Amino acid sequence: MRVLYILIIILILMLIPFPVKIQVIFKDMDLKVYLYKFKVFSLIETLKKKTEKDKKKCKPKKEKKKKKKLVINLSVIQNIIYKLNNNPIKPKIRLYYDINYSTGDAASTAVIYGIIYQVIAVLNLIINVLLNITLNKTDIAPNFQSEDVFVKIQFKSIIFLNLVKIIYMILLILLSLKYKEVDPKGENYGM
Repeated sequence: MRVLYILIIILILMLIPFPVKIQVIFKDMDLKVYLYKFKVFSLIETLKKKTEKDKKKCKPKKEKKKKKKLVINLSVIQNIIYKLNNNPIKPKIRLYYDINYSTGDAASTAVIYGIIYQVIAVLNLIINVLLNITLNKTDIAPNFQSEDVFVKIQFKSIIFLNLVKIIYMILLILLSLKYKEVDPKGENYGM
């Protein structure tokens, strides 16, 4: 009976989308990533840990023998992007950008204001390849009167994920990839 309940729960999780809330904040030269309200990543903390780890020990890397080599060229990438962009069952996303900045000069702040809008438009095009954007809210607040240089970027999103859609997208990518067989001695044969 418990197995039946577990199967029903798994089936519900596969068919019903659930929201994933992601927040990215860049402030005071630190990049922080939050999943729901939990901090997942901080750039400064990661760099400190990495430098401490590198000081402690250095291990030599082992070489692995490969039998199949992944071939990535422009036609493969175009094929993947085309299939993902024309995918009828993309996960949905809601975006919210909040940007506060000043360069200390009103003219350069105004020029950067236009550049930021163009960068956001390009980011939306890139995001729209994988996800379907349902709501897009952009708040840009340039401070023309400040003499200090500061930047605060806050990016919030809610992605409605569904396991069936994720599996379908992974299959689209895997079926688009090409592999080349490689001899252990390094000579190519086959495709």
